[in-house]
Amino acid sequence: MMKKVVFLDLDNTLLPIDEALFYQLYFGELGRYFAPFGVNPKLLIDAILQGTAAMRANESEKTNMEVFWQTFSIHLPQETPFVQSHLKMFYTTKFPEVKKSASLDARSVQFVNRLQEKGLRLILATNPLFPALATHQRVAWAGLDVNMFEKITTMENAKRCKPNPEYFIELMKEAHVHADEVLMIGNDWVEDTAAARVGIQTTIVSDHATKEKPHDVVCESMTMDDLLLKIDSIL
Repeated sequence: MMKKVVFLDLDNTLLPIDEALFYQLYFGELGRYFAPFGVNPKLLIDAILQGTAAMRANESEKTNMEVFWQTFSIHLPQETPFVQSHLKMFYTTKFPEVKKSASLDARSVQFVNRLQEKGLRLILATNPLFPALATHQRVAWAGLDVNMFEKITTMENAKRCKPNPEYFIELMKEAHVHADEVLMIGNDWVEDTAAARVGIQTTIVSDHATKEKPHDVVCESMTMDDLLLKIDSIL
């Protein structure tokens, strides 16, 4: 069946990024921003990691953001209201420093433009572990515009995370499409191939692919260069 919608991962699919450096810079900036206000950096980062783990395990009807803050507040109950009220300023003023961990790949921009030219609906299926303010900045780091996408999954608008297959089922429901009308393009052999488990044709971009390849999932793998050359045949 002709594809109507393309789900696209962001980090190390459209946006080459050194994830170790990303988190080093991210947590460093967080600690330096909040420490002068009396928030212990170590406790802050631990609370963030606990909240992130809770989002990954979310099976409730609450959004990932609601689950995050529910868990975060258990670990830093006194500081939670202050951190919540200052995060917008942090992401506006300090998060841009984390861009040093990423690089622009012009091929990604070319690929997304080609998909648009074909009239395909695009959904940015990035793991919804960050707020929109941070996610939209990362889209810009990739040389892309948020308006290119019909939907961008963030912790505010998602209730599941990859590799939970329900994440992809929910996206299909919202887009009013069936699995055979969707193509998923990502780089993670665990998180992104969860789409294949619900019947979505999945292609792994091998340029920055993860190493842990499951034996029970059949997916095509190719470089971004190959994707550009074969775009007509895979859709």
